[in-house]
Amino acid sequence: SFLTTLRRDMSKQLYVRIGKLFTVTNDVAMDIHDQLPVGNYVIGNAPYIGYYFEMAEPFQLPPKYYGELPSTATRICNTYADRLKLQNKPTGVLLRGEKGGGKTLLAKKVAADLKLPTILINSPFSDDGFKSVLAAIGPSVVIFDEFEKVYGDQSDQNAILTLLDGVYPSQCLFFIIVNDEYKLTDALVNRPGRLFYSLEYKGLSNEFITDYCKDKLKNQAHLTSVLTVTAFFTNFNFDMLQGLIEEMNRYGESANEAVKYLNIKAEILRSYDMFDVTVTHQGRDVPLRKGMERLKGHPLGKPYITLCLVPTPKQRSTYLKGATTYLTLSQDHVTKVDQEKEQFIYQSDGYEITFTKNGNNSWNLDAGYGPSRPGAPSESEY
Repeated sequence: SFLTTLRRDMSKQLYVRIGKLFTVTNDVAMDIHDQLPVGNYVIGNAPYIGYYFEMAEPFQLPPKYYGELPSTATRICNTYADRLKLQNKPTGVLLRGEKGGGKTLLAKKVAADLKLPTILINSPFSDDGFKSVLAAIGPSVVIFDEFEKVYGDQSDQNAILTLLDGVYPSQCLFFIIVNDEYKLTDALVNRPGRLFYSLEYKGLSNEFITDYCKDKLKNQAHLTSVLTVTAFFTNFNFDMLQGLIEEMNRYGESANEAVKYLNIKAEILRSYDMFDVTVTHQGRDVPLRKGMERLKGHPLGKPYITLCLVPTPKQRSTYLKGATTYLTLSQDHVTKVDQEKEQFIYQSDGYEITFTKNGNNSWNLDAGYGPSRPGAPSESEY
């Protein structure tokens, strides 16, 4: 009959029992799975329902990755798979450091590469029900972003330790992402049984910046100026780099010019840092006047640097002229910046001048320079 056909075409009403209550649903809404489908979810908790997974938007990932991020993601994926296969254990990864360094992006790339359900934790759940639900998911990626803010109370942090160290037999890959590691409970530090990896982010690496500039910077002659500017910052993040390159490309300027207008404020370079100074000419060391072998303060923080060279008699009689030579250096003479080694190389009039950070800052200083370095070349050398 018509009514029978109509009833058949309509979705079937179903009833779901929750405690003493029956809620109304239908067979279209009911989609039962024995495993959580691949996708992104935010975990929540509600009365009468308990813990549930709410579908979230897919991650927006960049078309290209720079620096060490791809190789680091591959290593984490391989380690997680290996530990799961051989030990059937969860793996934890601690990512710590300033915002904008790529911590969350690394976690998202790993999740995308593994093609597993990804659970985002943005509430300080820590009870047994929460841990049991996560442990029962099976292989999955669980991301605790801004962990020290969500779990602001260290008692809450300590309450999830049994989830991380395998007391609850989960098969998860856990990412604990923190911006302020000093708010992290000590029970999560130096404990590879809970968090197998620990990666520190101190801003973008030289490799990342160079790769990005080679891909995005229109005038490659300005690459050194980018590295010069970024060396002023302890934590130069991706947002800052994008803005800087965009402005340079728009006006064809060097980084030193473009940064003047951007919402990027250079950090004050520490005045007590010490740098060893070496000078070469045609591959041979040229002695400096006594007291100039070390420079107080960051070389890039000075408008100019004047060095007095004292060539040996043999050098003066062959390829160098004059008893003394004065070199005046500015940022325009910078040819190479290595942030990791804190090494800065200048070139001027055929000379190569290298400033290398020295970890010992305890010298008594006189007029900005430290004492002569032991073993400096004597007049008789060469």
